[in-house]
Amino acid sequence: MTFALCWIGQGGFPFAAGGKTICVDSYLSNSLEKLKQQEGFRRLFPPPLEPKDLHADLVICTHNHIDHLDENTLRAVPQRRTLFAGPQSCLEHFGRLGIPWSQLVPLNAGQPVSLDQITV
Repeated sequence: MTFALCWIGQGGFPFAAGGKTICVDSYLSNSLEKLKQQEGFRRLFPPPLEPKDLHADLVICTHNHIDHLDENTLRAVPQRRTLFAGPQSCLEHFGRLGIPWSQLVPLNAGQPVSLDQITV
């Protein structure tokens, strides 16, 4: 099985394998700098893609911090077929963003999540 991985900044990594794309901690905005209004919170480099261009089958947010669960990114991700996984705090946040509960997957520390042949 072919495996591809790239870094999109912060703790963000989309990877593709087995015809599926999984993205972990997709921070593709500059929300943190805008929120804190301090230059020290600026991204190190511009986002390598627009959130609307992130076509993931599964988006995993490891925890509920803005640079891991970025509302500006998640609102723009095409959600028609995307699943969203994370701990309970993230699931609640996804719900507040209007993501249907049927697309949410509980994921806690040490717990694997599978998508077809891929297990994270």
